Amino acid sequence: MRENTKRSGTTYLKYIDRTCRMLGGAELVVFYAQDDVRAAFEAGAARHGIALSCRRVPIAELPGTPYAAELLAGCQAMDPEPLRALPDARREKGLRHLRELNQSGPEAYLSVVAIWVSKVLLMDALACERDEPGHRFTWVDASVSRFRHKRQRWNFMAQRMPNEAMAHYGNLMRVNGVRLPLNASFLSATAPIWHKVCERFEAKLKSAISQEYAHDEETILALCHAETPDLFYTLGDMHGLIRRKLANITGSL
Repeated sequence: MRENTKRSGTTYLKYIDRTCRMLGGAELVVFYAQDDVRAAFEAGAARHGIALSCRRVPIAELPGTPYAAELLAGCQAMDPEPLRALPDARREKGLRHLRELNQSGPEAYLSVVAIWVSKVLLMDALACERDEPGHRFTWVDASVSRFRHKRQRWNFMAQRMPNEAMAHYGNLMRVNGVRLPLNASFLSATAPIWHKVCERFEAKLKSAISQEYAHDEETILALCHAETPDLFYTLGDMHGLIRRKLANITGSL
């Protein structure tokens, strides 16, 4: 999204080759709307031995688009003052998204929120196409390489993951002052788990669109996690949080 002030299109393009390097040798399906994104992935796939398939999906055709207008309305109706009074308010999702809305404008926000909430819906549909026992389907953001060396066990290609849960990484962001349980830049599961998570995700999404809060895919997945934590598995946390905990322990000695 070129209008998105959170990260420009140039920023995302910069990460694509690094992300392809992390995915070297994998089978990759790219959902894209802009030709420069497809070209960047084709170049990265050629360099890093990736079996690439590209699917053009205009934003208007994303499965999350029907929910976008109501999610925008929730952001616009949200009262930011109570959130600003919370500890560590700089990590509050609602405040972050409200700032993005004010900086980028409603049209750009509609597009990015449609992209955010489409992740789980797209992956569930993809998993239906190839439901092989034990086969993992993994969502990675184009910019997932920005987390290299910033997470525990950041090299997800080298990790063992349970078949009975969705693997993900931790998150430092908060909702109403409560820390989110996961970051949605990497989500990996077998087809049966994607189906279970998607069923819950759609139900929570339909509930979230009536709330006066700036929801996104991570806040909605957090609602799923709260009800069925056994469906989720944390691969690693952010190193910044680990360093802070160690500093607190050291300071109390």
